[in-house]
Amino acid sequence: MAIGNAIGIPFKRGGAFKFKPAEAPTLLTATVISDTQIDLAWTDNSTHEDGYRIYISTDNITFTVKGTVGENIVVYSATGLTAGTLYYFYIVAYKGTVESVVSNTASATTYHTELVTYITGLITPLSAGQKTLLNTLISCLKSGLSIANLSDAFDTFYVLAGETEESSLKNLVSNAYHCTKNGAPVFVAGQGFTGSLGNYLKTGYKAASHSVRYLQDNCSSGVYVRTNVAENASVAGFLNAAGQGTQVIPRTGLNHYNTSFNSTATGLNDGLSIDSRGIHISTRVLSTEYKNYINKLLKNTPAVASVALVDLEDYILTRNDNGVSGQVTTRQVSMRFLGKGLNLAELSTITDCFEDYMDDYG
Repeated sequence: MAIGNAIGIPFKRGGAFKFKPAEAPTLLTATVISDTQIDLAWTDNSTHEDGYRIYISTDNITFTVKGTVGENIVVYSATGLTAGTLYYFYIVAYKGTVESVVSNTASATTYHTELVTYITGLITPLSAGQKTLLNTLISCLKSGLSIANLSDAFDTFYVLAGETEESSLKNLVSNAYHCTKNGAPVFVAGQGFTGSLGNYLKTGYKAASHSVRYLQDNCSSGVYVRTNVAENASVAGFLNAAGQGTQVIPRTGLNHYNTSFNSTATGLNDGLSIDSRGIHISTRVLSTEYKNYINKLLKNTPAVASVALVDLEDYILTRNDNGVSGQVTTRQVSMRFLGKGLNLAELSTITDCFEDYMDDYG
């Protein structure tokens, strides 16, 4: 009986035939393949299993059988999944009706539909690691802002600090308003673009013509500036001949900060040296005022009435001055967005999510 038991042969004890349970599989991993597929792999520790059952859950509490494979099989593709969803898996080996102890639990989030659109058509494919970073950023934004789609909050969102220059020019929100280069702004992977005379980015996005979330009295503008430079140059924006529109000049001197936000320009002089590095967000939810934040800290609340949306293309690394480039910044810019009006919790979410992306990129 001992020999039969050792090789999985049924043996009789107490009047009933029994099987020795198969040994549990270990080292289960989950790898995202697409918006509908996650691939699993594990180590087979049994010599007499009939096969493996794969269990799946979306809450890590209630699991159901997703599928089965035969003996000695150590991979499985979970298909037919929902985009942008976190899934948990464990597996068991089975012999007859008896299951082994469960494996470790592995989890992964299917790609969001925005990421699938974003990577489609790229000449240079992104690495699996970069796709995971972007997918995590999208998950963070959607969860923190309580939105189902990025387009519920943003018209444009450019991750300028991407893995490749090609991908960093794309709008993460939708397959529209991708950046084009004017001249040759300098790109550094994981950091962003730096401008110089004649070298900047055009987005193709015009608020008056293309806005869905960016409205006259409900709008936001964000820029991540990675380097500290004191210069009188906008990092992004557009102004008409009357000086009306949207712009950000993070540090014009030792202690001056200048913005326009669906309005004419306003300055901030707080008597302190302002570092241009960080995430600069302007938000408007009233026709009579807007708020400027730097790294989640409120800097001022200009009591400036809004004006009608300006029909000029949004530029990055410079300001669109009624159709021509203004002074081009030599600061390095890592992110740019335009979207709906934000409260403090929402703009803090955007700040934290993108800071996490930059930190994780390394």
